[in-house]
Amino acid sequence: MNLRYLVENTLGTKLPNRCNRLVIEMIEVIDLAERPDVVGLLASWNYQYWEKKTPEVSFEDWRQFYLRCLESAPPQIPRTLIGFVDGHLFGAVTIVEVDDIKEFVDYRPWIAALIVHEDFRGQRLGLNLMAAALQEVKAMGLLEVFLWTDSQDKWYAEQGWNEIHRMPFGPVEAVVMRMPI
Repeated sequence: MNLRYLVENTLGTKLPNRCNRLVIEMIEVIDLAERPDVVGLLASWNYQYWEKKTPEVSFEDWRQFYLRCLESAPPQIPRTLIGFVDGHLFGAVTIVEVDDIKEFVDYRPWIAALIVHEDFRGQRLGLNLMAAALQEVKAMGLLEVFLWTDSQDKWYAEQGWNEIHRMPFGPVEAVVMRMPI
């Protein structure tokens, strides 16, 4: 099945002619398999973001992570969804069976590697990626999903995620969260 989500993101802005109008930006979320050419870019974004927190994870590790996602056909996991706004790649989110924290192997599936490029942050575009991922998890017939974060637990809580564990994980504090579907 060709996965395509078209979501309208409405932003109120002032146009140069000083009249107030609504600008509609088209947001498209698709499966990474439709645009495998962005694997290197996504690997680079994640490597740059996590480099200081997880120095043991290389750019090549991130590239291999995304290449593994290309090997599984929807609706299998792992699965990466990528987002475009007005044709520009803004971010990605991945659904995986088990994430980095091995103490919780019974928790399945996980949302992992949610990333929005710094040029697009603060526009609530990550919500579109998360909504698409949650819709996919629901379509798989699953009843819950998990994630961990080292810094965005308040943001996730605002979206309905529940904290279930807080623990040290390497140099960071991991907050493990759960979302019923």
